[in-house]
Amino acid sequence: SFRPVWSGYGRGFAFKRDFEDAFQERVNNKLASNELQDKPVILHGQAGTGKSVALGRLAYTIRKEGKYPVLYIERRSKQPLLSDLEAFCKWVEDSGASATLIVWDGMLEQEQYYEFTKRLAGRGRKVVLVGSCYAIAKLSGQYRKNKNFVEAPATLDQKPPGKDKQNEISRFTSFISRFDKSLANRSREWI
Repeated sequence: SFRPVWSGYGRGFAFKRDFEDAFQERVNNKLASNELQDKPVILHGQAGTGKSVALGRLAYTIRKEGKYPVLYIERRSKQPLLSDLEAFCKWVEDSGASATLIVWDGMLEQEQYYEFTKRLAGRGRKVVLVGSCYAIAKLSGQYRKNKNFVEAPATLDQKPPGKDKQNEISRFTSFISRFDKSLANRSREWI
């Protein structure tokens, strides 16, 4: 199971994928909304695409901003109790928080996240639940209609870089070179 090393995010040890900016913006918009959120944000993709790292970075970043309390649930075989999540959210709301972010790297079926979110909203909890699951088929009507799904692509972006931005492959090679120049050169060959 993946357990984030929180200090590594602050020190820049985790490579940031392109999808993460839109992902964090979507979560921030839900947190800032005055409406109860009855749908989770689900980060999906194949194994090894950076979902767990992105979820850890999201939790770290939101917590560091200090505006919203964050509850991070790592992957494990036993699910948390809804009553525990509800009690935590109620406690932070009673303490003055406008919303709570729950980041759950459970790799569960999407329906399970929906059920937890609906039940928390039904109890009046102002919570944004973010979960992870394996890739959702793009051909499904549910995927096309649902703006709460964010995909972690299986391959690094190879588009030509824009005016002010490198593509993911170039950024990854630069990122690796910070730690080992010879590994960066080899990664260019492998990619």
